[in-house]
Amino acid sequence: MARSPQKAEAAEFTVTWNVGEQGYTDGEFAGSKVIDDNFEINFYSGRYLLAPRYFSEGSGYISLQGSGDWLGNGFLISPRPTINNYFINKIVITATDAAYTSKMRTQVGQTMRILFFRTNEFFSGATYTFEELSKFRYFNLENYAGNEIRIKQISLTYTDVPPAAWVNVTSVTKAKDHYDIKRGVHLLIDKPTIEPSNAFYDYFLTTEDTRLRINGPYVVAEDLCENAVVTINTFGRDAGGERLTTTFTVSVTEAPLTIDGAVDMGYGSIDEKLYRFENVRVQDATLDSDNIVLHASATATNKINVMHPGFNPLNTYTYVKGGTMSLFAKVRRNTTTGKNFLVEPEVISYTDKAILFANTIMASDEVGQCVTKYATVRAIINEMTVEELAKLKNAGVVNGINFSPVRARYVAWALHLGESDPYGDGTPISGMPLVPENSTTQNNNVLLVILLSFSVAVFLYFLTSKRKKLYLKK
Repeated sequence: MARSPQKAEAAEFTVTWNVGEQGYTDGEFAGSKVIDDNFEINFYSGRYLLAPRYFSEGSGYISLQGSGDWLGNGFLISPRPTINNYFINKIVITATDAAYTSKMRTQVGQTMRILFFRTNEFFSGATYTFEELSKFRYFNLENYAGNEIRIKQISLTYTDVPPAAWVNVTSVTKAKDHYDIKRGVHLLIDKPTIEPSNAFYDYFLTTEDTRLRINGPYVVAEDLCENAVVTINTFGRDAGGERLTTTFTVSVTEAPLTIDGAVDMGYGSIDEKLYRFENVRVQDATLDSDNIVLHASATATNKINVMHPGFNPLNTYTYVKGGTMSLFAKVRRNTTTGKNFLVEPEVISYTDKAILFANTIMASDEVGQCVTKYATVRAIINEMTVEELAKLKNAGVVNGINFSPVRARYVAWALHLGESDPYGDGTPISGMPLVPENSTTQNNNVLLVILLSFSVAVFLYFLTSKRKKLYLKK
């Protein structure tokens, strides 16, 4: 939250909202934040862009990417739900520097029903100032050019003197009783009817159901639900000084999509839905730290990139080629290449043959299992991709599994059975090839060292890995 408003004149206040003071973490997607006791700000993403994100560089800024008309990132400043007696005179937006500014569209108004817009708005250097003598309660800004806007500060000047007197509200009528939507949708709710026509027309939404989230006039479908209740509240009050309310219900279901469907989704069909993808294959996970490539199967033609900051950090082996994943993600389009890609991924489940190997070899601790189970785990290795094998041989703690004791057990089994190439790639196990068969005493000494190390490693495995199967998100 920004500093408390400071009195500037008899009935005028100023407040400054600094991005770097809002508690964001680096790379976090910006959402709703309180400016002060009277106003709040809601950031939103354009149809084909990465959502607004916070970066800690300098004093901190929020990045707004741009696109065509009505498609860019932006934000909405609006009165807080409990407030209806403050009106904005002036807004000043400060960018990090003039190089990170862009052409914008702005909209202002007393209510969400009627917003007047201006196109081709520009910064002056690193500052953009919007001033309206008739006052306003809502301010919307959209970046609709190609250059990025980096916002570091927003200042408001507002007053408690209304531009005109309002009559009391006598009724509020919802437009619909019920909405059926898919998970991830940002649904703009149909405007209610508020009487009389010259009453203060404005409203806000509330819900106690945590599976839904309210973002200004939008209901965001966070999770599956049936007939969740949302309340429409009037800003204006009746003759008794009370707000009027009415309710509607929302049901949320899944939105499954295939890789082919995501690749072929047309420009005009891309939306805010968080789509579910089931059991898709990781084709590549080595390009960079923010990017993996998915396809439906090893022989599928279509493929699609998943791009998200820190999603698959290099050298961690979190997701590797050959793995299978289920996830939620939004579809976006690169307007330069004309190709679709996925953003804001939420992994539901992930597995690969390195994980399968670990779960299989560590599943039990029985006498003689090095003989009875060796062929089973070796067969898993024979089916691994190069990347899966590298994960087994090099990974530390990843996907909830400590791979060090996994390797230690396998090495102990291989040595006991006299296996000279357990990984099938000619690499000596643990850097210690076996001594020739006639050196029985030396072989036994090597095996003893391995087994002692293995005992400690097994303890660390069971301490680290609490589950035998990986489920990143329930």
